[in-house]
Amino acid sequence: MKKSSSSTLILLLALVVITGWYVFYEKRFKEEHSKTEERAKLLVPFSKDDIQELWISHRKGDTFQLHKTGSTWTITSPVHDDADNGVPGSLLSSLTSTQIEREIEDNPKDLGLFGLAEPSLTITAKKDENQSESILIGNATQVGSGSYVKLARRNTVFKVNRSLHSTFEKSLFELRNKKVLPLTKDEIKDVEIHNPTGSFLVNKEPSGKWFLAREGTPVDPNKWGKVLSSLTELRATSVESETGDSLKTFGLHQPVIKLFFTTEKGQQKFVLFLSTLKDKTYAKREDKALVYQVDKAILTELLKPANELRDPHPIAFNRFNVVRIKITRSDKAPVEIKKDGIAWGFTDPANSERVDTSLVEKFLTRLQDVQIARHLGPKTQPPRTPSLSIELFELKDNQEVSAGRLDFGKLAKGEITGTSSFAPLAWTLKDADFKEINLERKDFLEKQGSHTQEIPDENKHSEQPS
Repeated sequence: MKKSSSSTLILLLALVVITGWYVFYEKRFKEEHSKTEERAKLLVPFSKDDIQELWISHRKGDTFQLHKTGSTWTITSPVHDDADNGVPGSLLSSLTSTQIEREIEDNPKDLGLFGLAEPSLTITAKKDENQSESILIGNATQVGSGSYVKLARRNTVFKVNRSLHSTFEKSLFELRNKKVLPLTKDEIKDVEIHNPTGSFLVNKEPSGKWFLAREGTPVDPNKWGKVLSSLTELRATSVESETGDSLKTFGLHQPVIKLFFTTEKGQQKFVLFLSTLKDKTYAKREDKALVYQVDKAILTELLKPANELRDPHPIAFNRFNVVRIKITRSDKAPVEIKKDGIAWGFTDPANSERVDTSLVEKFLTRLQDVQIARHLGPKTQPPRTPSLSIELFELKDNQEVSAGRLDFGKLAKGEITGTSSFAPLAWTLKDADFKEINLERKDFLEKQGSHTQEIPDENKHSEQPS
């Protein structure tokens, strides 16, 4: 019996040892060994983040040098310009992940047979002053999608995937940052636009809302958003001049559009000139010599006059935040409606008057959607004694504050003049639109018995009134 127990214990110990060895070998040793083998196949020994400098030399003679500072890449030769950060990143990912597929020949007698006597491309990746790697890329292999390569420090020809060659076959323009303005929407504080219709300044307030600064009128967020997007996403389709000489050649001696940008912190200012000549559109920043060709579609947004950018709404508010409505008329008693929970009611209810909440919500929706017919400009005076005023209130820090006010004059020629806290310059509404919001106390009353009406059953046939 004791002998049987000892044998079982020995077998269990053996099983534990074998299981432990298997786990160690499969999960750690074998995995690490596999990683070591994969690393040994890599063409270059550097990681993507290690590389601080990159040289690309083409057989035809072009040589490009790129240098990394922090996380930003700069082209330092043959010109000095910002690199498209996405491109160097893609190049390095390809370079540091390329594996040697096969050793073709050690100490070849004739490198010309592989296109390596005069390489199609030579790539030099530099980690620091003491560590660099140069890769010569020759002909494409006759069989399969490969290329012949050779490391400068070794006299062995290898085969690698041809994608390395195609990835690095870049022109100077492809390496450059083609974004004309180095700004995002959030970084811009104001933009002054000079175009054939005149000049105007669009300014962003601390609230994040944009206004035509010289008249205090809010801009249409959708229209202005398109303008900002077209500017911050403007990309060059080509570089026409490296030196900026002969601006007359591109019509930039008399630009059709001038743009002046101030950043949020006010520490940087950018000036951009745009011109059009022979159906081509050119752009130049004041701080750079380069002349770019850009998509002419940019002119569609920038040639608009200021009045086309104005917000078409006489008032802006969130109807779900409104808690009180005050309507004042010159010929009748004022009407005040207050929200209690989800229901609305008069602040001075008479007898059994009940407010129809759906009618109030409909009124707020109409008020929110109504649009200005015409802007009248700064010379038109607002009405001294409004025939109708509508003021909305919302809660802020448990106190009612004005969310906006509209004042209307007298109806004339099918339009009525008005001003508001949102759009201070005088404007007009069409008579039909005005009637939609020109409501009296009776217009908010609940129809007698409407709150107790039975909802008809769709499955029952009901008689239609004659």
